[in-house]
Amino acid sequence: MDISYIIAGEETLDFEMVLEKLNNLFGIETLMLGGGGVLNWFFLQIGLCDEVSIVISATADGSCS
Repeated sequence: MDISYIIAGEETLDFEMVLEKLNNLFGIETLMLGGGGVLNWFFLQIGLCDEVSIVISATADGSCS
């Protein structure tokens, strides 16, 4: 099994470099960021997110309060 990996950043992860390498090495032009609130907010703050989709739906988890 071949597993590809990239290295981006000296001491911390450089997200801009990650996206550049994903594009240059693998031809990825569109990426869905499915992280939690911290990762999503970080990408928004540093300007690496150009679209936001929000889904609001009613749900039931089966528990009684």
